[in-house]
Amino acid sequence: PYMFPSPVTGEMYYPDSIVNLHKKILKDAGHYNDPKPLERLGLRLISGRTHWKLQYANVRVTMSKTPSDYRANLNNGSEIANRCF
Repeated sequence: PYMFPSPVTGEMYYPDSIVNLHKKILKDAGHYNDPKPLERLGLRLISGRTHWKLQYANVRVTMSKTPSDYRANLNNGSEIANRCF
């Protein structure tokens, strides 16, 4: 298995652990999205009026600041994992 460093902290991560961390952070957020912990994992946050734009390398993922239900955060976690890792 290979590992890669976080561009922000330099810590080494397994890809599977990154996916699980994203999902846990977004699941714990509930009905309010605070993606600040994702910054530690190397995602760049861009705040818009009603949405967050998360950028990792050349990939951008958009997510609502106020998701409709708890499943929205789980879907966001899956989308980040699929598109970025």
